[in-house]
Amino acid sequence: MRQSLRLGSISGIPIGINWGLLVIAAFYLVNLAVGILPASSPGASALTYWVFALVGVVAFFASVLAHELGHSLVAQRNGIGVQAITLWLLGGVAVLEREADDPGVEFRIAIAGPIVSVVMAIVFGALAWATSAVVGSAVLVATLGYLALLNLVLAVFNMIPAAPLDGGRVLAAALWNAATTDTRPEPAQLEQARSSAPASSSWPASGSCLAKEPWCLPSSDSSFARRRVPSADGH
Repeated sequence: MRQSLRLGSISGIPIGINWGLLVIAAFYLVNLAVGILPASSPGASALTYWVFALVGVVAFFASVLAHELGHSLVAQRNGIGVQAITLWLLGGVAVLEREADDPGVEFRIAIAGPIVSVVMAIVFGALAWATSAVVGSAVLVATLGYLALLNLVLAVFNMIPAAPLDGGRVLAAALWNAATTDTRPEPAQLEQARSSAPASSSWPASGSCLAKEPWCLPSSDSSFARRRVPSADGH
């Protein structure tokens, strides 16, 4: 995934965006400022709606970045380098330098992102409840509630057991762990799960991929890279 604009780095990982991000960001901005916020909290000025919408969009993509950092930091902790994190049209992607050495590591890397998104959903939901009880700002409550919902959807959508989503990698790790052979599950073993994966979605999709995998480009024809699992004698 090519970065159009470098934003900086976190834990040595280059962070950037692809210009495609602006398309989906504009969609969320207009959806919030013109539709959701006025409908859920009528009576505020147009400027108020646009300001809160902008804050909401920035906060959401910060949440997507946190999702990617979840994958990346777990990968680093397990000795796998991360080339970059890029936010793009459909969400974000963390590009890993190599494959995991065992299914446990694969599972932990894959599940880390959705866990972060669930935590973010809980945090935003709690803030919405507290704001409603203490401050009473309807526009702020609506914005926080929207962020909670989007993070929850991000977590659930990415757990669909289909490549190249996080759920597909969780499924691959489970099959790999259960396999009696010394190879990672072939793509054919995931064909049924893959057939349910949409080619694209209006919801941001996030996850991790290997630098050599086609969907890092990105491409809708994605596949799990084959790997050999070390045997007991190390070969």
